[in-house]
Amino acid sequence: MCAEAVEILGVSEGYSYYLPCIKSGKIMFVSSQEKITLIVALNNKIITLEELYELKIVERQLGGF
Repeated sequence: MCAEAVEILGVSEGYSYYLPCIKSGKIMFVSSQEKITLIVALNNKIITLEELYELKIVERQLGGF
């Protein structure tokens, strides 16, 4: 469960990428070496907004909110 509010993660190529609720701190990427949050993975360019969208982790909307 998460707080009901849209969490904007960023804008790329005219799309706003977002989570339907505030949960970026709860989404983790895990490898044999480390465990990091979605925000850290984005900031360190480990994954892109488009990749998150293709994996159905985030949603997107053309334009802004």
